Amino acid sequence: YCNLEAVPEEEEVLDPFAAVTLFKNHPSRLDATANGCAAALAYWTEAPASGGQFFRFYSNGKSIVRVDPRVSAVASVHEWSLPKGMAERGYTNNGNLRDSPYIPHQRASLDASCSAAVLHFAVCSFAVFWRKRWAALGYASPNHRFRGVSGGIDQCANALALTERRAEARSLYGRHVMLADRAETARQVDAGVCVRATQIRRTVAAARKAHLPVALHSAAGEVAGEAAGGEAAGGGFDI
Repeated sequence: YCNLEAVPEEEEVLDPFAAVTLFKNHPSRLDATANGCAAALAYWTEAPASGGQFFRFYSNGKSIVRVDPRVSAVASVHEWSLPKGMAERGYTNNGNLRDSPYIPHQRASLDASCSAAVLHFAVCSFAVFWRKRWAALGYASPNHRFRGVSGGIDQCANALALTERRAEARSLYGRHVMLADRAETARQVDAGVCVRATQIRRTVAAARKAHLPVALHSAAGEVAGEAAGGEAAGGGFDI
């Protein structure tokens, strides 16, 4: 299902679930004919290290599944293993998957009526961006081949980290990942290129209050901040 990419509005964010409410809309949901859409989209695609890409990380979506005792195993880091008798082809609301080279993506039945989305808190602070282990995550392999999903920002970030050029990395992050310009933010939202998702803040706060001991409430933000974007084993920290 469609994933929306988090856009932090401050350089350092301790608790992404409380502070980050701006997300890039999924490419399949954009209306290129809408007033201001093309110009707002160009802000991201024409950034120097974007490689013409809108998202900085993946946009093919993430798997979700209804809670069901029959679904207890995964087929890969991206997919659930569905038992016989269930819709083994799966469903998606991402119309772009029909053009995917990955066969399971092509076989998924389109469920355009479903508005479900995965919020991808990929990198929500410069500190995480700077220490992100690009090579270990598959963005840079031993033979120097990179994942081709981010337009090249992974290559730039990896090179800057290896040569300890922190100031340049901060500039890269400020222009390509975060968005601090309030006027530009308003233009992005008005054009539908970015969306606000404030309900996650209330949902997480309620869950913490209900399920975490009082002593851990203050520490929850720090834990979330470390997890969101850390990607210790690959993939995003998704909700």
